[in-house]
Amino acid sequence: NGDKNRPSHIHFKITASDHEELVTQLYFEGDPDIDSDPWASDKDAEDRIITLDEDSDGNKSGIFDIKMMPD
Repeated sequence: NGDKNRPSHIHFKITASDHEELVTQLYFEGDPDIDSDPWASDKDAEDRIITLDEDSDGNKSGIFDIKMMPD
């Protein structure tokens, strides 16, 4: 990616018996580096960009649903 910054993201590698291995990553809505990142800006990545909610104490949380496909 050269001298460009990648957006903040989390990698997942998930395995379960009788299911296909899932390797993916999620991104955070509003990150200014998403538009210049070829993986995060891909149209197929839209469901991997999550919104974070902030509580009164400043803690942030978000939801990322994961669905495993059977073998």
